[in-house]
Amino acid sequence: GRKDLDFSVYTIGGTTTPGSLYSPWEFNWKRDADFPDGVKTHAHAPPIFNHGLVNLRGNNYDEAAVLAAQTQMYKIYAITAIRSAIKYGWKAYGSGSFSDKYLAEGALYWRSASGYLSTFNKATVQEIDAIFDLTKTNFTLQDACNVKTKVESL
Repeated sequence: GRKDLDFSVYTIGGTTTPGSLYSPWEFNWKRDADFPDGVKTHAHAPPIFNHGLVNLRGNNYDEAAVLAAQTQMYKIYAITAIRSAIKYGWKAYGSGSFSDKYLAEGALYWRSASGYLSTFNKATVQEIDAIFDLTKTNFTLQDACNVKTKVESL
């Protein structure tokens, strides 16, 4: 809604790349660096935020434009969550040396946008959720491959 997007304007922080340490924008910037051939989500975010902000203020309020900006930001964060699921799925597998730390990172970064992604394919999202089950004591090569295949299908 309106307040949510207004608040999200402040998620960038700072004036340098990557901006505020631990900010959502830094999260985008880091995953962009991990996937150098993909869309640069951190570069797309500021214009979307600004478009949303302009359409929130004063007499310029335009609900349709605000909702469009909100949807675009959901997509930006979904791309970043998908990239994180792929990255941390492989790190959780660790070439056969399971890492519960990376399982947790993969699971929680994935969940940052899995709710939005479930609007496209709830069953696939639930399957990915199950792969990133935090009670696991093992993460196989097949798990890592399944994460990649399933997120790419969304």
